[in-house]
Amino acid sequence: MISVMDAAFIGTERKVNGRLSLLNYRYRPVFGTLLIPSLLLIGVFSYYPAVRSLIGGFYQWNGFSPPAYSGTSQFKQYIQSPTFGTEAKNLAILVGGSILITLVSQFTAAEIVTHMPRRAAALARYVLVLPIVLPPLVLIEVWAYLLQPGSGLVDHVLDRT
Repeated sequence: MISVMDAAFIGTERKVNGRLSLLNYRYRPVFGTLLIPSLLLIGVFSYYPAVRSLIGGFYQWNGFSPPAYSGTSQFKQYIQSPTFGTEAKNLAILVGGSILITLVSQFTAAEIVTHMPRRAAALARYVLVLPIVLPPLVLIEVWAYLLQPGSGLVDHVLDRT
């Protein structure tokens, strides 16, 4: 039997009893529809600001007057500045170091957990996933406390003004 996730995301065509399975095609529109909100949010909050900043680099703007097109002159001026080499080196060290530390630590943890006894591995997986899951839950509780009608902090602050 072909799993739905396998058929939808991997897209491999498998034969069941000599025929191509309909699971390969039946659920693709559903998964595509479910991905649209996530893709829109990523586009709006991640890609749009980055592209907008890149486009803004071609304009001179002080925040009050209308932007004036300056082409690549600002980029050329920055590259020719005396601090550019040091800044580029520091940025490369930071990016390379963070990627290296992240990859090495994650692969090391995965390798260690893979070779642990079953019960210890389950506990280790729980401990490794806890820092990912816990902060959003705490954030939800904090906002619930702040916005609680009648006794929340926001309600008390608004009542006093």
